[in-house]
Amino acid sequence: MAFKHGVSVNERGTKITGQKSVDSAITVVIGTAPMGRVNVPFVARSRAEAVAEFGFSEDFESFTLSEAIDSHFSLYKQSYAILVNVLDPSLAKKSTTNTVDLLQRATVTSIQYPLVDSVKLKKDAVTYVKDTDFTVALDKDGFLVISLTATSTITTPSMGLTITYDAIDVSKVKNTDIIGVVDPATGKKTGLEILDDIMPLFGVIPGLVIAPKFSTDPVVATAMIAKAQNINGMFKAFALTDLDTKLIRTKQKAIESKKVGDPGQDIMWPKVQKNGRIYHMSTHKAGLIGQMDAANSGVPSNSPSNRLMQVDGLVLADKTPVSLGPNDANDLNGVGISTVLSFTGGPRAWGNRTAAHPNLTDMKDIFIHAKRMMFWINNWIIIDTWENVDANITKRFIEAVTTKHNIRLNGLTSMGAILGGTCKYDPLENPVTQLIEGTVNFSLSVGIPGVAENIQFGIEIDPTYLATLSL
Repeated sequence: MAFKHGVSVNERGTKITGQKSVDSAITVVIGTAPMGRVNVPFVARSRAEAVAEFGFSEDFESFTLSEAIDSHFSLYKQSYAILVNVLDPSLAKKSTTNTVDLLQRATVTSIQYPLVDSVKLKKDAVTYVKDTDFTVALDKDGFLVISLTATSTITTPSMGLTITYDAIDVSKVKNTDIIGVVDPATGKKTGLEILDDIMPLFGVIPGLVIAPKFSTDPVVATAMIAKAQNINGMFKAFALTDLDTKLIRTKQKAIESKKVGDPGQDIMWPKVQKNGRIYHMSTHKAGLIGQMDAANSGVPSNSPSNRLMQVDGLVLADKTPVSLGPNDANDLNGVGISTVLSFTGGPRAWGNRTAAHPNLTDMKDIFIHAKRMMFWINNWIIIDTWENVDANITKRFIEAVTTKHNIRLNGLTSMGAILGGTCKYDPLENPVTQLIEGTVNFSLSVGIPGVAENIQFGIEIDPTYLATLSL
């Protein structure tokens, strides 16, 4: 058995009978960007900060961080995300040759996000010298700007110059780059492994993990789930993943393709569109959950289902429209797939169940709000109890631990987030031999409300009302 020093939490099956806080919806996005630091987690508190670091392109298929930035900050008005770019331009590049016309001394070209150090210009047999004849830079939208120097031998207008440069080649970014590794020699982390750096660097615990486009690969999704539930060996985050609409083009195919999922996973189909742009549903769901939790004092006790989403419709990857009625959406929900339903009140997230449904039956494993609450409670127990690690095991110690957690549980009960909860110390679970070795067990039970997923009415004709016809 591994030696333990700290605080650990184990989930228990639901028993059926008749102060610090952690942010519940901090989103970590692992993806690709046209510029910016590589495999370095970056805290963005606004769209402007995110774009300044990673640039922005409407080519969401190539640059998935741009998709997340647009959805999270612009559509859902969120103010915090942690972004990780895995695209290394020194590796993911290709040499490209085009022609360019220089009509003035500073020309904005149609070339977006080239590797500026690689740009070369020539005209017939004449090769021009960078920084002597011309300089290069990117404008605010990432387009290459070629400026002639005062001593340049290039005259304007100059037509048909040959320009050679390295362009980003996103096809060279592999799913293994998203999964990441830990370099055994340096300890340097990449991809999903960077989740372990979030708490030490920024003092926050991830609540949601997304990897738009890449999470459609079951191997990546599995890695996301595993890492998200073992951050720093103790913290847990919820994974939002998508089914691949390039391959899965119908509701029936989505149902047939759904494998056994994980309680810590929400899997979605199809994609969504807004203002002509196509997004993975997971990026929108992350923003929606952020809005929902913020409105609930940062407590993830509510379900994201039946909440308005900022979408115009459902589509496949090739922009083919998808129409789902309530029966279609419910068929997807029945196998643990979330979707969007435009039925009444606008397009709304639809689905309360985790990807583990219908294979598991415990409430804590099959309902999104219940699993997120269990993860959140796991995290704040660790954070709130950490100050008690290595204290002497005395009655005062036991009272301090149980009291602080019971105060927190009472507060959650008062706000309606839970039905009730108790933290207690049971001597029967703490034999002397265990206490001598420094291990103390506490039990925390919590009542998480169910969701009104299926509201039923019985209606009948009451013939006694015919008596009202009497004169």
